Amino acid sequence: MTSIDSLVDSYLGAVAQAGADLSPQRREDLLADLREHITTARAELDPETEAGVRTILDRLGDPASIAAEARQDEPSQPASMPATNSHVPQRRSSSRVWIAVLAVLGAVLVACCIAGVLGWLLFTNSAGEVSVEEPLPVSSPAQPSQTG
Repeated sequence: MTSIDSLVDSYLGAVAQAGADLSPQRREDLLADLREHITTARAELDPETEAGVRTILDRLGDPASIAAEARQDEPSQPASMPATNSHVPQRRSSSRVWIAVLAVLGAVLVACCIAGVLGWLLFTNSAGEVSVEEPLPVSSPAQPSQTG
């Protein structure tokens, strides 16, 4: 086990300890969701460093806060149905989708602005007037001269 794995295990252990009063099913679901989220985020690190993993864990939040949020969600769960996914990873993935959508829209807007400026520059002269030039006349091939 690496030091990074130990770091993740310590974090998940702290969440389990903070959520000791949760139902066993809710606690296991919470830990499974967190483990899946951490694994996915770690796979995106290149290279994987301890600092990068610490940042992932910091973004998830304090273990006590995560357990408190799970505690608030637990009473609304019917006893016969399994608990749904934790809200912590869902909010993270939802915000990533919005960030990606906004980034694409921003890129399209910038591209349109650049295209507009370039188009304006290409079709205006130095006085700012639209220049429409006459096409050059096409001459027919020279006729051989007849002497004689």
